[in-house]
Parts: sequence; C-alpha cells; structure tokens
Amino acid sequence: MIEQIQIAPGDTATFICPKCGWSKTLSVLKYVNEEREIKLKIRCKCSHQYVVTLDRRKHPRTETNLYGIYIKTNLHGTFIREKTGESGEMRVINLSKSGLRFQLLSNTRAEPGDYLFVEFHLDDLNHSRVLRKVIVRTIRDSNVSAELIKTDESDFSDQVINTYIYQKT
Repeated sequence: MIEQIQIAPGDTATFICPKCGWSKTLSVLKYVNEEREIKLKIRCKCSHQYVVTLDRRKHPRTETNLYGIYIKTNLHGTFIREKTGESGEMRVINLSKSGLRFQLLSNTRAEPGDYLFVEFHLDDLNHSRVLRKVIVRTIRDSNVSAELIKTDESDFSDQVINTYIYQKT
C-alpha cells in the first residue's frame, strides 16, 4: 500500500522510512501546484526504497462508513420535489472540515456543480446529526466528492464535524 504524506504548512513534507523509522523533512514546493497525483520514490539512508503520494488537501480526511440521505436543490436553494427522484440514499466514505466523499446508493444522477442537502449521523457518542448544503465537485462511478458550503455562521454542524475529526485522528 502506498502511504499518503500530508503537505505541512511551509510546503514541506516529512518522509518516514517504513523499514528503519528514519525521517527527513523536505521542501515539496515544486509539487504544490501540480494538478496530477504526485508519486515520489524515496530512498532512505538504510538503502530501502518506498513510494509515497503527496496529499495536497488543506484539511486531512477521516475515513468513515456513515449512512445518510441527500436531496438535490436548485440554484436558489429550494428543494426539488422528492417525487421527481432527485433524492436518495448515500454512504459517507470520508469527511474533512471542508468536504466529504460519499457513494450514491440509489440511481439518482448528480453532476459537478449540483447543489445538494446531505444529512447523516456521526458515529460519535451523541450520534450527532449533520445537515449541510454541499456543491458537487467531482464524480467517479457512484462516488461523489463535494465541498461543504457554509450557510450560517452559527451552524452547529461545523463544530460537530471538527470535533469528530479531531477525535478520530
């Protein structure tokens, strides 16, 4: 399995040899603006070679397996009627402070740029409810990556998500 390395503030990354544990922090500035996935082959001072990918996300993602629902909205934020089939079930695969990836469990189509309301419960002690508006960014097969949209400064969902991610890391 290829390890993902998070880019730290200052455009640096710390590489840790899986064989001997030796670590080195290097500048990865030249890779920050690349649009493609960056795989690097690292050679340790113990002569072990390993491959890593650079994760350029601002916020690391937390793996999840959470059931939820979604409803498509129009540009003005009003709901599209459920009888048109513009709602469905989903499974949240991962979650970050700024977005989520989920798998569509129904035949509803979503396109990049679509606005959705998503609702799911976290697997924390309170089974906290998250209800957020998102914009679809990318779709691959039935997997949707979406950005969380801040609709209200007092939205409790942000605090719940941040606490959840902090506890999982």
